[in-house]
Amino acid sequence: MLLPVGYPQTVCPEYVWFQVWDTIQEGCGYFRGILSNQAWLQTLGVGRNDTNVMSAIVLQMTLEYVKHLIGLFFGGSAQLVQVFVCNQKYFYLVSQVTLIVAVFLEIIAPIFKEYAMYALCFKMFLNAVTNVISGSCRAPLIAHLARANNFSDCNAKERN
Repeated sequence: MLLPVGYPQTVCPEYVWFQVWDTIQEGCGYFRGILSNQAWLQTLGVGRNDTNVMSAIVLQMTLEYVKHLIGLFFGGSAQLVQVFVCNQKYFYLVSQVTLIVAVFLEIIAPIFKEYAMYALCFKMFLNAVTNVISGSCRAPLIAHLARANNFSDCNAKERN
């Protein structure tokens, strides 16, 4: 259920260590997510008397749609994605730094109430860019780990 079919013959020898470190990284991401979601909800006005749930939901949906549109626009360029793949290590590092900046913006947004929406919009832009870059950089990595023409199986197990 957690390992590709035919493990260990169907993957690279470094597969287990990659998954161990990737799991540690994902675990840290959950803690980061708790902090950033709390700040996100505060910025949307959850818990304040002057806002309601519907306005927070509409705002959340609008920002998510903006993120998806930016991701489609940014990821639609085959030449740009090829640049990411050719410089995989560099752009994966760029995506992780961009993610840190996006989370930082999300956490500090409630402090600057007048500019909070601008910070959240820019955060969504950074998230969209990060998703495209990290997805482009991870695909060749998963292709390297899969040895028995089992790319889709390894990719499916990746986030388990």
